[in-house]
Parts: sequence; C-alpha cells; structure tokens
Amino acid sequence: MKHSHQKNFYHWANGSVVIYIRGNGIEKFLNLVMQEQIEIREICWQNEELVTAKVPWYSLGKLRHLARRSKCHFRVYRKSGLPLFILKMKRRQALVIGTFLFAVVVYMASFIPLQVEVESPEPLTTVRFEEIISLADEKGIQPYRSTWFMDFHEAEEYILRQQSALSWVGIRSERGKIIISVVERKLADQEESDLLFGNILAEKDGMVDHILVRRGTAAVEKGSTVIAGQPLVWGNNGQQRLAADAIIQARVWYQGFGECSRIETSSLLTGEEEISVALRRGQGKSLLLWGKKEAPYELCHEEEQVYPLTIWGRWQLPVSGVITSYAQEEAVTTERSSEEALAEAIARGKMEAQKKVPAAAEVLNEHVRIIAKGPDLFQVQVTLEVREDIGVFVPLAPEDQVQLELLPETEEDGENGADVAPVE
Repeated sequence: MKHSHQKNFYHWANGSVVIYIRGNGIEKFLNLVMQEQIEIREICWQNEELVTAKVPWYSLGKLRHLARRSKCHFRVYRKSGLPLFILKMKRRQALVIGTFLFAVVVYMASFIPLQVEVESPEPLTTVRFEEIISLADEKGIQPYRSTWFMDFHEAEEYILRQQSALSWVGIRSERGKIIISVVERKLADQEESDLLFGNILAEKDGMVDHILVRRGTAAVEKGSTVIAGQPLVWGNNGQQRLAADAIIQARVWYQGFGECSRIETSSLLTGEEEISVALRRGQGKSLLLWGKKEAPYELCHEEEQVYPLTIWGRWQLPVSGVITSYAQEEAVTTERSSEEALAEAIARGKMEAQKKVPAAAEVLNEHVRIIAKGPDLFQVQVTLEVREDIGVFVPLAPEDQVQLELLPETEEDGENGADVAPVE
C-alpha cells in the first residue's frame, strides 16, 4: 500500500497523459515503446484499431516519432499532474495573482474583529456590560483593529483591577468578534451581612500575589506564604465586626508525574465488532438469543448493557435483556528514541498536572524535574505554577463567635503594599 502511494505521487509529480492510439500498426508501436524503455501503463484495447494508454507527459515527443515509424497516430485525451498544472497557471497569471491576493485578504480579515461582546454565565448585578467594554477599549480592545496589536492578558488584568466586583475575566477572539467573558464575585446579601460576620480563609497553600480588601482588615500581605485554613482577611474594621470581602490571588503549585518507555505495547481498536443478545434472570445464567456466547476475538474490549423488560411500561418482567458488544483490538508496539520517550513522559506529566488546575487559574510557569533517565524508562515530575483565587469566606454566627485578636489600625495596614486597599 505504501509503495502504491509513492508510485502514484511519482506519476503525479512528473505529469501523465491518457492517449488514444489508432491505426494498423498499434502492436508495432507498443513494441517500439517497450524497446525505448518508455513507461506505458493501463493499456486497454477498445477494438482492433483503438487502444487507450497512459504515458508520462515528458515522453510525448518520442512517442510522435515512434508513431510515424509504426504508421499509426495517437491523440491526447486527458492531461494531469503537477507540471501540466504549472503550465496552465503560467498562462493564467492574473487568476493566480488574484487568488493569492484574495487568500491574503481573507487571512488578514480573520484577525480584524467587527464587534466586542460581553458574556457572563449569570446576570450581572453590580457591573454593566458597557463599563466592561469601555475599560477594554482603554486597553486597545476595539472593533476593526487587528488582534495582532491587542494584549488580551494586559486588558484582563486591567479590567480586574478596575472592577473589583469581578472575580474572573477572560478575553478571546472568535468568529470575527472579541468576546469578553466575566464572572461576578458572589457577595453576601445586605441582610445577611447585618446578621452574619466572618473571615476569609485560605482554601489551599500558596504565596499571596495580589490582595484587594473591600471590607475587613488584611491579615497577610503580598508575598506572604499561607497554608490552607489560615486567615487572610479578618472580619472586623477596628471594633466593628462585619463580613470580610476581598480579592486574594496567590501562586499555587500543582505537580504531575509522567513516565514513558522506549518500547511500549498498547491495544488499538481495529473497527471489527460483534454483538450478542441474551436474556438473563437476576444474576443467574443467560439464555443466548443471537450472536456468540464467548468473545470471538483473542483480544477485544467487552461492554455489556442490561435493559429491564416491561409490559406497557408498567409491569416488569423477571428477566432482562442483555446486549454484549465485542470490539476487536490488536496489540501495537511503539518504539521511540530517547528524545521522543523523554518528550512523551513530559507531556504525560504535564497533562496529569493540568487536570488538577482549576479552569479559572492562569498558568505562569512550568518546571520539569527528571527523576529517572535510564536507557529504556524515563520518569519526570512536572510542576505548574499558577495564579488563582484562594480566598473563601467563612461566616460565623454572633453567638458562636469567639473573641478575635484585633490587628493594628488602618494606619499600619497601609504598609502592606499598594495592592492592599481596605474599605471602611
């Protein structure tokens, strides 16, 4: 099969023509062609005086000379191949240039959005779509402007800084428009705030990278290392107790393990499948109705589906229908070089680590540590450094609240850095 594809490509690259050969000296013509070692194939006798054949395009000059010697003639019926296509395009330069320019214009136009839209999984209550579009416009996210000159990441960070009511912002280009996806931070209702108060705790371990306090007193500062359950924002402002509210993003690390051997054996579905149908009572034996009782293949994937049988959808019969499918598999051995095996181990470790990363998190860095680099087995540990929101509000009822250790007043809070902005 591979040889056949290579041969077809060879014929296409050199060009080929289908000719009609007429006359009384057809056999002599074919013999002369063979003697001159000219490739001729797909010879088909239509009748005694007409033969069709396929020959290389570059051999037409020799064939005309041989046709005169054998007192027959031929006519070109169909042409195909790369050289003939190039000659045809040379005669139609305007068409080629126009097609190329059209493709360039279409390609360039695909990077020019016609509109900017805002989407949210839930209706926004504190922010308007127009405000988000206006903020994006300040960072160059505009219609009729090429996305090559847009910095989506910078615009996302800018919108988050300006609109603290948003917990996540994502910008993407899709089908001729810019879509700004936002998620609004869920805040406690005002009535609940009057009855409940509490702190914001760390949901997981990490290093604080950004903190914006809207209500309460910061317990950590930018660059602090925190552990899960550690208070991040106290639910108090001086002597006043309240429900803490803040945006706290931290750098969190996720690890994944990957390994790969230079020689691996796996199973691959061939597409062949057999199905059997049977009746079964409870967990007892099955009565085969159609198909084979045992797996028809030496290596296969077996899947069984049980369907309860009822009459008119009301009365259930004591037996169930069982449909078993057997999908044939074949063992496939993959051999890799040392470089390919190491790259595959890294890819597997990265995939395992990415499964642990929340969807809204932003991957900042990637670190690979080689555990084993043997001649046949490669093992690596991939660490992904991400930025995500780790703050979680823990409400406390007044009667269950214990005496909190109050932090210094807001004059000292201002020393925590420019990213800390307590709101009274």
